[in-house]
Amino acid sequence: MNLERKNKELEYRIFNLEKSLDIVLKKLNQIEEALPFYYDESQENENLNSENLLSLKDACTLLNTNESKLMEWVQKDIVSSKRVGEITYFDKSELKAVFRKMMVQDLE
Repeated sequence: MNLERKNKELEYRIFNLEKSLDIVLKKLNQIEEALPFYYDESQENENLNSENLLSLKDACTLLNTNESKLMEWVQKDIVSSKRVGEITYFDKSELKAVFRKMMVQDLE
């Protein structure tokens, strides 16, 4: 009976360890996904393609700002934009680089 109790305690501990491991792995995956956003150097010569282009609304969501502020940054040449017809697009990698730069300036 004592052996049975120890066995159940060990199974309970293993279960808790596996649960904790799952939580740690999920957090690590979140960190891995966030790292390129903050530390990945954008390539200057990278050609724009549709995967890298964001609409005005998507760019505002990425930068957590409103449309008028983003267009103000475009006028001040802080951010560049591309117009296709009547639609304005932004390069995702450039926006991330600008965001990193603004975050560093806020910290100083």
